Amino acid sequence: MLSKIIRDLELHYIRPERIHIVRSRGSHSIGTVARIHGLPKCLQVGLGLEPSYVIEIIDEKFNYLNKQQKIRVLIHELLHIPSNFGGGVLAHSRKNFSKLEELYFSKLEATLDSYQL
Repeated sequence: MLSKIIRDLELHYIRPERIHIVRSRGSHSIGTVARIHGLPKCLQVGLGLEPSYVIEIIDEKFNYLNKQQKIRVLIHELLHIPSNFGGGVLAHSRKNFSKLEELYFSKLEATLDSYQL
């Protein structure tokens, strides 16, 4: 499903094969449903790895969301990835982050039925 979102939103700079999803349980974070982790440049160089990202899904919170909400969460996490796909993560304070999130979600809203969860 993540690859389909990336393709449908034409986020060509994102390499889906370098994004991994991990489900975790027991988070005490209030309001956090998912988060993204990048692989810092020093670890990439030191370990001889390519830039990668891990989207952590908080299982007990994500599972209760409907399809629309789940897709919105995944779009939100993907928007943290910078266009250079270098391993860093963009902050929420970035200009127009929430407007961009809404724009991308509205682009997919009509095709939600084509997404399998």
